[in-house]
Amino acid sequence: YGVNFFFSSTVMRTAVARPTLNVTGPEISVAKNEQDVNAKPAILVDPQDIIEADLAQRGQSKKKGKKGKKDAKPGSLLGEPKAYPLKESDKFHVIPNFLSDEEIQHMLGLAENIWVRSEVTTVETDSGVRLSSEYRTSYSGMLNYNMTPMLQSLEERMCKACGVDIKYLERLNIVRYTPGQYFKLHHDGHFRSKTAFLYLNDLPAGDDGETQFPQLGLKFVPRKGLAIAWANVLETGKEDLDTVHQGLPPKTATKYGVNFFFSSTVMRTAVARPTLNVTGPEISVAKNEQDVNAKPAILVDPQDIIEADLAQRGQSKKKGKKGKKDAKPGSLLGEPKAYPLKESDKFHVIPNFLSDEEIQHMLGLAENIWVRSEVTTVETDSGVRLSSEYRTSYSGMLNYNMTPMLQSLEERMCKACGVDIKYLERLNIVRYTPGQYFKLHHDGHFRSKTAFLYLNDLPAGDDGETQFPQLGLKFVPRKGLAIAWANVLETGKEDLDTVHQGLPPKTATKYGVNFFF
Repeated sequence: YGVNFFFSSTVMRTAVARPTLNVTGPEISVAKNEQDVNAKPAILVDPQDIIEADLAQRGQSKKKGKKGKKDAKPGSLLGEPKAYPLKESDKFHVIPNFLSDEEIQHMLGLAENIWVRSEVTTVETDSGVRLSSEYRTSYSGMLNYNMTPMLQSLEERMCKACGVDIKYLERLNIVRYTPGQYFKLHHDGHFRSKTAFLYLNDLPAGDDGETQFPQLGLKFVPRKGLAIAWANVLETGKEDLDTVHQGLPPKTATKYGVNFFFSSTVMRTAVARPTLNVTGPEISVAKNEQDVNAKPAILVDPQDIIEADLAQRGQSKKKGKKGKKDAKPGSLLGEPKAYPLKESDKFHVIPNFLSDEEIQHMLGLAENIWVRSEVTTVETDSGVRLSSEYRTSYSGMLNYNMTPMLQSLEERMCKACGVDIKYLERLNIVRYTPGQYFKLHHDGHFRSKTAFLYLNDLPAGDDGETQFPQLGLKFVPRKGLAIAWANVLETGKEDLDTVHQGLPPKTATKYGVNFFF
């Protein structure tokens, strides 16, 4: 077992930029009511006419007495959706009849067991602290990329309708607003080029729950299957503050929707193409160590560092030795320490990072969310997924601060790696059963640093190492140990020395966590 801690080169935490509005109070641009901003009188936008016109144009109608000329394509309400400009404002397009009832139920089913309290962090402070429930009281769930074939179809369909390459699409964020819940005034961020918000249900007449854009004087009525899309930035690259918006609370019903956020940088887990002696597809994946200019492999087993760290911090696992003091509750030995690796100055190792209790807690969180690991290329326009030939492990994405214990682990790893928590992506827990692997890859120029945390030991001689062929190193998995490295050089280019692969274990299952920055 292990966990990847990935550190991105761009801010990853869902953030709220600070518009220059007449708002007093905290760092975030949240108003207590509509009067706190220079708002125009609100026009209620109900796209029912567009929905009906689109249905008629595409051969169906919901009005009584009208029959459609043709049926919808399987798995979709009416085949390819169409984006229509909004007559009330040229800043919006509306996409009616985007998905079918079957697809709506499928999405809600995927979210059933992953709802967590919605959070938002500031981008102006060094700490990237979460804002309190005063600002956002809804619930959210993060869906994995291409989690199912139907979800993959929805992602591809929205990208086509919005005219954005799928590699810029973040993980889908499904949201739930029960009566009285809201998300106050905010901007989706200059680091997101575009947003599309998809409504999954209608609300009763007069039940409120609209999406309001006070600067433009618009309030959108939720309509099942309708998406509204807008750009978050101007041509200058600055935030378009006209798109500051809020989710108003429904009165009696529950509103469901999905955020499709399009980042300004590549978001899909990607493999950069190193200039190695590798033949075949776009991705730099080798069939074996001989396919690259690899040095003879040195087996790095940090057991000595683990023991030295235990002794230094007052404990030892060796027989007959007792520690001078107990570990702090919930952590093996309190604050972890990063040690430079003697075999290469490109790595630090962080021994005894977490306790057995924390390991079991992380594995428990991942128990019902394992999906087949995937990876997409960044060289193609389509951002297509690579086949199972390249990566056969399973993964699970954990929500930010999902539990107090997980929050503590995130903060602890950021401190050990010397990176602000606002750059930390969602934790990616991975599982390699016997024979499963992830072939040669680079974590991407858009990630400044990676830390990989092993959650369990493997039997002696069982393989399953993390190999860096260009450096001639293979790391033996050790429970509670993390290895950390930079993905980029000072020039900002990929450090191709850190191309690596997860070798298959022979008989046991390996668990780990990716911390991507």
